[in-house]
Amino acid sequence: MSRTRHFKQRLSQRSIEDGMVDVLLQFGVVDGDKLILNRDSCLFLAEIFEKMKQTMLRMSKKGGVTIVEADNVLLTAYRCNGYKKGRNKNDRIEEYEGYNEDYSNDCRMIC
Repeated sequence: MSRTRHFKQRLSQRSIEDGMVDVLLQFGVVDGDKLILNRDSCLFLAEIFEKMKQTMLRMSKKGGVTIVEADNVLLTAYRCNGYKKGRNKNDRIEEYEGYNEDYSNDCRMIC
């Protein structure tokens, strides 16, 4: 979308960054010929993005996730890096970030 000289000047005068304009264009609420994101909407979106960030980090630890869909029906889901053949329960326990020898027997019982 093209920007007028007037628009660029107002951004500069009001300390509005290009990134803010991009967010507004993406998520702003249309009100006639205006796009609006008020304070509450910005905070709401920030909360959603924080939750999404946490979800994406968990997905990345799995190597990514794939789902298969056909005719608007979800058929299956799996990790992108696939199942690692030859792994046993002890390997999974030791890979766990919070692994502690004192709890190893309890973990083996759960797995």
